[in-house]
Amino acid sequence: MARNERRGLQYGNGSGPSEVSSPKKRKCSRLPQDAEYLAKKKKFDELKSKLSKTRAELRDIRISKRVTSKKELIQRQQERLQNNVKKLIDFAKKNRIDISNLKTQDIKEKNHVENKQNEKNKQLKSKRNQVTDNKSVEAMRNEHDLIKQQSEKKLRDLKNHHVKVIKRIRGEIQTIKKREELVTSTLRSVQKKLDNHLKIKKKNYAIKIRDWNQKKNELKQKYLTVSSELNKKIKKCVEIEEKMKNEIDEKIKMLNRKETHEREKITQRIEQLQKTYYDKEEEFQRNILILKQREQKMKCDIDNKIRALEQSEENQEAKSRKTIQELENYLAQNQQEFYKNINQLDQSLAAKKDKIRKEIKNYKEREAEARCENEKKIKEFEDQLVEAANQTKQNIERMQQEAYEKENEFNIKIKELEAKENKIKTDIERAVLHLEKAYQDKMKTMQESEVNVQHILEQNMHFMQLDEIERKIENERKNKVLKNDLALARAEHNKRIELMKKDKTEKEQQIKIQMKRLQFMEEVTKANIKGLDVQLAKYTDKIKIKENCSITLIAERRKEIEKAIKTITDTQKSNKKILDENINKLEIKLIKLRSDMEEKCKLREEKEREMKIMKDIETQKKQELENTVKALEEKLTTYRIQYDESIKTMQMQESIKNKEVQTQIESMRETKAQKEEIHRRNLEALEMLLNSHKEQFQREVEAMQQVETEKARMIENDIKYLQDTENKCESEHTETDNNITTTKQHAQTVQSRREIEDEIRNLRKHEEKVHAETNSDIAALLQVKTDIRNNIAQLEQHYAEVKQAHEADIEDLKRQEAEEKALVAENIKALQDDLALREEEFHKAMNSLRLHEDEVRREIEAKINKMDEAEMSRREQYNILKAQTK
Repeated sequence: MARNERRGLQYGNGSGPSEVSSPKKRKCSRLPQDAEYLAKKKKFDELKSKLSKTRAELRDIRISKRVTSKKELIQRQQERLQNNVKKLIDFAKKNRIDISNLKTQDIKEKNHVENKQNEKNKQLKSKRNQVTDNKSVEAMRNEHDLIKQQSEKKLRDLKNHHVKVIKRIRGEIQTIKKREELVTSTLRSVQKKLDNHLKIKKKNYAIKIRDWNQKKNELKQKYLTVSSELNKKIKKCVEIEEKMKNEIDEKIKMLNRKETHEREKITQRIEQLQKTYYDKEEEFQRNILILKQREQKMKCDIDNKIRALEQSEENQEAKSRKTIQELENYLAQNQQEFYKNINQLDQSLAAKKDKIRKEIKNYKEREAEARCENEKKIKEFEDQLVEAANQTKQNIERMQQEAYEKENEFNIKIKELEAKENKIKTDIERAVLHLEKAYQDKMKTMQESEVNVQHILEQNMHFMQLDEIERKIENERKNKVLKNDLALARAEHNKRIELMKKDKTEKEQQIKIQMKRLQFMEEVTKANIKGLDVQLAKYTDKIKIKENCSITLIAERRKEIEKAIKTITDTQKSNKKILDENINKLEIKLIKLRSDMEEKCKLREEKEREMKIMKDIETQKKQELENTVKALEEKLTTYRIQYDESIKTMQMQESIKNKEVQTQIESMRETKAQKEEIHRRNLEALEMLLNSHKEQFQREVEAMQQVETEKARMIENDIKYLQDTENKCESEHTETDNNITTTKQHAQTVQSRREIEDEIRNLRKHEEKVHAETNSDIAALLQVKTDIRNNIAQLEQHYAEVKQAHEADIEDLKRQEAEEKALVAENIKALQDDLALREEEFHKAMNSLRLHEDEVRREIEAKINKMDEAEMSRREQYNILKAQTK
């Protein structure tokens, strides 16, 4: 029983060793090399030693209480002895025994002897009665005498015996008195010693209680400081983790921004390429117009040349007529020579007419070829317009798809944020429920707890408030980020709408320019038609028929041009309608998004109000808990229980935080993988787009090269035709020279040399003019050819530069992705290594603490066994003394 009582004293209010022997693991968040960790470990060991000392002091106090209880038992036994002594004194007084020398034991013996004598006398009387009945009187007398003698001897013997007994009793009483005096002296000395020892113990106990209270307060303060430091470190760890998360989020945002920036760059480059394409198309059309103008100029020059030739023929005919008249006069003199000259002139005129007819046929064929080429060019221009319209439609559809995709991404982000908010709400509700359960469990254990619970609860509530504040800050930050993203998305959307509008205006301007060009072409054709009408009025009926054919062709061309203009206007109108519809749809979507955002803001305001109400309820609960905690008494056992519970909660929090960190790491990995996949898909899409643009650009370049080769062929054919015309003119010149020589030979007598020389000079001047104009036309065509080649070389250089820039951008993106992947992998490995090291250190520390606790327990058990043995020996001694006293 004593052993069990001592164990109960050791472990508190009847609680067994199970509460101490099974402490749960406590995770350590510091390295063993950390000075703060070692200092805290030393403080923990000191606190443990102080607790063991206070327990030993409590044991001593309880032992002193037991000594006092034993002392009270001894006093009670002394009182019983004193009562017995009083009874013996009273008995001695009644029996007239000296009170000063008698004691209880002698009186008892005397009473015993008297009882024996009375019994003997009774027996003798009975015997006497019997003898008197049986014997005679004499015998009775003799017997009476004998009996008297015997009785007298017996009385003497009894008196002597009585004296001896009294002497013996008196000696024994004196010994008992001496023993009582010794016992009383020893008791007094023991009482004095016990009183002194008790006084000293009380003083020491009071001092120890004061020290213990001071130590208790110091321990509480140290516990509070240690807990605050631990909480600060936990906050630091949480802040570091949040910083890491924020850094990772910022890196992800930077990557997204880089992606958006690169996409914008790519779109800008695509737009630049489109602009260059449109500019080159405009230059191409300008070159076509210039070539057409040049062709028209060539036609005009050729018509003028034909007119000049016709006029020269008419002049020659007039001169020939004059010469004929002169020759007729001369033939009157020499008819034979005249007839010969006439035949020669007829032959020469027939040859010239045949040549002129051939030239006219060739010119008509060339006109037909030029018309075919113009028709082909018009068809090509119409095809280019259709392709441009298709490209614009494709660009518009692509922009719409990108807008829809971004809207979907934005909606997905909003949904993700809503899901995160719901998760946060569920976590808060779970935490509140968990806290309520914890509060209920603690309310059950509060009856045995101390004032430290109040501090712990205040700290926990403070941490909860801080967590709620941090969550609010995070939610506000996320809302701000979302608002910024919305603003950016709106700005980008508005920019795209503006770009669409600009593209629309530019395309309208281009279409207007094309319309103006077509009108200019129509005016030019009308002017040419008027000129041709004027010329046709001069020609013969055959030429009128041909002019009618040309008029029909021109009318057909007009109709075709008008049809092309109508198709262009219809396509413009359809494009305008589509653009207006898309703009209206986008504006409707923007209005919907704004309304959705306003509704979400209202819902958030309602949620904030609900959170405020919950905070008020929590404050009320806090006040109630504080009132209940203030009414509790201070006890050391509850301090131990709360200390263990706080350790358990800290361990649970650390485990929960580790789990959260692991889940966050896994979520970060998943999000990173998703983003990498998205980035890869975007890169693949960009590569596909680049390849498609490259192919389109190559096709356009090849088409341009084909067109330019065709132009070069046409120019070379024109040059050949001009060279042929030059050769023909030279042959005609030789023929005219021959005719002139013949005329000189035949008409030396009729015509003067001056007139012939003037005609020759005029002819030569005309030929030189024609030759100079042909040379200038050939030089201009050669310059156009060189310009076209230079433009092709510039286009190829620009294409190579753009290709190199795109390839460099793609390589930079791939390098950035690889670097970011390596950084993320290194961070994850570092976190895992840090967790493993911390777990190992924690296990080592817990093993060392367990070994220390086992040693302390063994020492305490050994001390308890020693105390039990001492108490058993004391009890045996006390029982022996008690038996001796009895």
